[in-house]
Amino acid sequence: MRTAAILTVGGSLVLLVGCSSIQVSTDYDPTADFSKYKSFGWPTGDRPPDDALAKNPLLAKRIEASIGQAIEARGFTMQEGGMPDIVIITHGGTQEKMQVTNYSTGYYGGYGGYHGYGMRDPWGYGGYGGTRTDVSYYEEGTLVIDFIDTDTKELVWRGMGTKILGSGTDPEKVQANVDKMVEKMLATFPPGA
Repeated sequence: MRTAAILTVGGSLVLLVGCSSIQVSTDYDPTADFSKYKSFGWPTGDRPPDDALAKNPLLAKRIEASIGQAIEARGFTMQEGGMPDIVIITHGGTQEKMQVTNYSTGYYGGYGGYHGYGMRDPWGYGGYGGTRTDVSYYEEGTLVIDFIDTDTKELVWRGMGTKILGSGTDPEKVQANVDKMVEKMLATFPPGA
């Protein structure tokens, strides 16, 4: 079963499915002084061609807009000219995954006596059961958000979120689901706040 999401290798618009959970992890440089960061900006130049967001620039813009709103709500200011305190870099990727599910088909019959078609069970236990195995493939997308200190050129914070992917065409749903993922990823940013 293929379900929905945040990144796509093709050009179609994608959305995050509400029924699948977002897995998030974050890490940061414990020596970084996050209280000194007041402004942010975005890198200039092209994304690497193997980045899934390079293949979907509209989704990349939605993600950046969502990140910008989330950190502005935390007191940061977008630096229009000059050098910001931190540069935010986003990366995206997809990977095909396989899920194997085993189901018990249950037990039919009864203990002792006869079972099915009038046959006698010599051991006193009748019936049968079994298992069924389903194999499904799905696409998993990963979004990485990096915060780089522009003075030291060092990575000071990283958030990573993964989610099952799929396609969609409703831009409002896409934006709402992107916002959910970004907010969950940035829930602990800045550290100690």
